[in-house]
Amino acid sequence: MCDECRNIGAHHPQCPNAPEPKKIFDCKLCTDPIVEGDSYYDLPEIGKAHEACVKDLSSVDLLEKFGEYPQIAESEGEWL
Repeated sequence: MCDECRNIGAHHPQCPNAPEPKKIFDCKLCTDPIVEGDSYYDLPEIGKAHEACVKDLSSVDLLEKFGEYPQIAESEGEWL
């Protein structure tokens, strides 16, 4: 039995004696590892990113990550 988490066999995930979770990918937004059990998005223009990192982006930031930027409206000629 673990003296910290009192579990027998596997440690509680928050136990200081628990092994580090297995890294699966790197997040393309924050560069921290995406570990076993994390939720993530696999975005075509960005790559794999934590769900929380994607949710933290504003709509404009997300559009810019996909290469979309605001356009300026200009007249193309005179209206008759």
